[in-house]
Amino acid sequence: MPTSTFNNLNKAKQKRIFQAALDEFARADYEHAKLSHIIKQANIPRGSFYQYFEDKYDLYSYLINQIGQDKLSYMSDTLKNPNNVTFLQWFKEIYKVGIRFALDNPKYVQISAHLLTKKGEIYNKVMKGNIDIALDMYQSMIKKDQELGIIKKEINARLLAKLVLDMTLNVSTESLSSTDGTFNLEEMNKQIDQIISIFEKGITKGE
Repeated sequence: MPTSTFNNLNKAKQKRIFQAALDEFARADYEHAKLSHIIKQANIPRGSFYQYFEDKYDLYSYLINQIGQDKLSYMSDTLKNPNNVTFLQWFKEIYKVGIRFALDNPKYVQISAHLLTKKGEIYNKVMKGNIDIALDMYQSMIKKDQELGIIKKEINARLLAKLVLDMTLNVSTESLSSTDGTFNLEEMNKQIDQIISIFEKGITKGE
């Protein structure tokens, strides 16, 4: 995370550094992104960079955190009061709002593409906490639906939460790693609808 020196910079300079990092990590994955490019575009001395961040990973972690905060803010209305809908209805809406967020932030999509399609140490370091938070939330909502008789009680709530998350991440990864470099958001929407439909028919009680 950035140092107090960075936090004390004026907002315009912080934004310039953030934008330079965003451009470079969108251009290349973490391993191939060049700190020298970021420093040059941000128009700061190399020595100043190390007063703001410990190293390239520290800057990358800050960038991913900021993207996450932007996404949470974008999705805040949908995230509120999920108790009036079933877990699967809520999850479908959350995913579709996430797709709209991606449309509005193409460079965030490029960074996600690098991260999701080249899983490794960096992916594990920056994503594990977020995945655990999501799984806890999903499990809580699934258990609520089980208490209401919407989802079968014999289903392991944690396992179902992980299945839903893994399947949707796989859809994202497949779309982001397409051979022609395109990101077909409409097709992702259709696939998520089909996945949710399969879950609904497979886990909800019949009449």
